[in-house]
Amino acid sequence: MGDEYFYTLFIYLCSFYLVAFSSGYLAQRLKIKAELLLTASRQLRRVRMETDDILQHLHSGLITIDNTGRIVYFNRAAQEILQYQSKEVQGKDCWAVFQERMPELGKDLLAGLESSQTEVRKEIEINDLEGRQIPIGISTSLLQDEEQRTAGVIALFQDLTHIKELEDQLRTKDRLAAIGELSAGIAHEIRNPLASISGSVEVLREELHLEGDNSNLLELIIRESQRLNRILTEFLNFARIRSAYFTKVDLVPVLEEVIELVQKHPSFRPDIGIENQLPLHPVLVKGEDNHIKQLFLNLAINAVEAMEARAGKIIISNPIPEQIPPAPASSEKQVAVAITDQGRGMSKEQMKKMFLPFYSTKKQGTGLGLSIVQRLVDSLNGKIECHSTVGGGTTFVVYLQKFDQEEKIKPDIPALILTPANNSLPSKELTPSI
Repeated sequence: MGDEYFYTLFIYLCSFYLVAFSSGYLAQRLKIKAELLLTASRQLRRVRMETDDILQHLHSGLITIDNTGRIVYFNRAAQEILQYQSKEVQGKDCWAVFQERMPELGKDLLAGLESSQTEVRKEIEINDLEGRQIPIGISTSLLQDEEQRTAGVIALFQDLTHIKELEDQLRTKDRLAAIGELSAGIAHEIRNPLASISGSVEVLREELHLEGDNSNLLELIIRESQRLNRILTEFLNFARIRSAYFTKVDLVPVLEEVIELVQKHPSFRPDIGIENQLPLHPVLVKGEDNHIKQLFLNLAINAVEAMEARAGKIIISNPIPEQIPPAPASSEKQVAVAITDQGRGMSKEQMKKMFLPFYSTKKQGTGLGLSIVQRLVDSLNGKIECHSTVGGGTTFVVYLQKFDQEEKIKPDIPALILTPANNSLPSKELTPSI
């Protein structure tokens, strides 16, 4: 009987020891598995955070939809370009979201789901909240699961507005250069016989003492010859603008001189005032004195002529007015000067064409004044912007390179002096030698 109890107790003890050993082993294994699971979970969260951080900081917009057409990802750049907030669109049907302002974008996303077709690269237009059309470049790709079934579509896109502006600027510069060469040849060919005609008519006026209609006809020939000569001078001025020789230029005295010249211009009237809002301290830029003077003189005279029969004032200011948004490219390395008038203003269509050669809204204009301004700005490696509304006046903002005391620049070389449009000032400084 004693042996039976002993064996029973021994078996129980062995069983308890085996259970305890197994429990300890399993607990240890469970602890290791838990630690591995926790580490994997942390790594997964870190990877997801890093991936999301990368996608959110892309300069390109990124949208992902699932196989039902619902938006599942919408990064920060997509919010800025499309003007939707991520929390407003995530989980919603993409067509319901985009059909009002950008239906073409919604169609491209759904086309990938319906036909499994992707776009390597295409351009479409969307409307912003103010109704303005914005060009974007977009490419789409399919998302597939393990069984190669379509799980969704991913779209990557960029705002092409700035690129389109640069393309337009390059085309305009090429067009201006070509027209400049053509203008120079035509002007020289016409000016020589015109000089002979004008000289002969002047001699006839001195020798023939005509009266009545004959005298009026002779005076008409002389006046029209002078007008043709001014037009040819503008052609030559447009054609002969060359690259500037950069030196240190203080804008304050240059613009003060421009104001004095404008006040002596034939187009200036007593009911027009010029308000100088320049600082008293020097405003230093890199450029060529004569180019800068001619640039602002043409803009100021253009502002005077835009006033037409209106009374008002023209404001030359630095910094630019608060209501004018600064250019995206503006920085501490640029100086901005604004010329604001209270004239008739311009429509959007007129603003698109204003720098084109021979485009003019004035009865007596040749359409080369603002074209010359554009070429002068280009020669100074600057930028010009226009802000205008019909009946609300116009503001031209010119951005020039700020002078850096430590930067080495080319020595000053005398520049070609240009004559502004319709300028008949007696000043020798503004008379070209052609």
